[in-house]
Amino acid sequence: MKTGIDNKRWFLTLAFAACLCAPLSGCKNEKAPQAAVETTAAPTAVQPQAPQADVAVPSNSTVVADLFGNAEGGEYWFGRTFALGDQRYHVAFAYSISEQASPANDEVVESDGQVSISHITYALNGAQWQKVGTARGIGTFGANDQAPMVEASDSAVEFVDNAQRYLLAVPAWHTEMGGIEMHTAEIFAFDAGPRAWKYLGSVYTGENDDAGCTDEGKTVSGAACTASTGELKFTSNTQTGFPDISVIRSGATLGNDGKARALGAEDAIGYRYSASSGAYAQSQKSSSAID
Repeated sequence: MKTGIDNKRWFLTLAFAACLCAPLSGCKNEKAPQAAVETTAAPTAVQPQAPQADVAVPSNSTVVADLFGNAEGGEYWFGRTFALGDQRYHVAFAYSISEQASPANDEVVESDGQVSISHITYALNGAQWQKVGTARGIGTFGANDQAPMVEASDSAVEFVDNAQRYLLAVPAWHTEMGGIEMHTAEIFAFDAGPRAWKYLGSVYTGENDDAGCTDEGKTVSGAACTASTGELKFTSNTQTGFPDISVIRSGATLGNDGKARALGAEDAIGYRYSASSGAYAQSQKSSSAID
């Protein structure tokens, strides 16, 4: 019996050793091969593209040189970068002393003190601004051979009337008799088709007579000193093709009695585009000037 048990143990030991040696001896594994597991690489997250770096707009001197042929031909006035559809533009306005020909003898005569407005428009192409439109003499404004002074440029109001038209109201001021500051908005319109600008006139937004105010709070004429401002808003108008303008006034104005009174909703001023004049004209003055 002992010999049988020893033989059995010897047989099992030999079988176990054979299994261990199988990988080294090239013995085939009779076990059915497993199907390969298909693996899919983890999806790569879409990386947000870095925003396009701001491309420096043409300098003031470049604008004047591009418009007039040299840096002495006129004066830079105002510039604005805007988008219309998928296209970014930069417009710059400049002015020069306005001259006009006398209808009688074609001789050049001096203007009435207003200055001539010119524009140059650039379109952003990749990382470069390319000139796409320019025109001189699109209108006149100002006095004493000077353009109105631009207020804070970031307070300009813009309005996209449709995919082809862009309106811009530039806040400005000038002085009148007695040193009264008259505040206005100079209105421009851009048509993307011809890439052309029109000057649509000036609208009144407020005034300030502090410069001529005495210590008693009165002007030299004895009237109360006042100051007012106006908030400009555009509203679409399908009839005229140009948006209406409303100016919501605040501050104080001079009453019929010569005393200051507070401005209210009834003092709002409405302006509407006139096709006959090609400019904005006051339409009505009431709290319902424009909805």
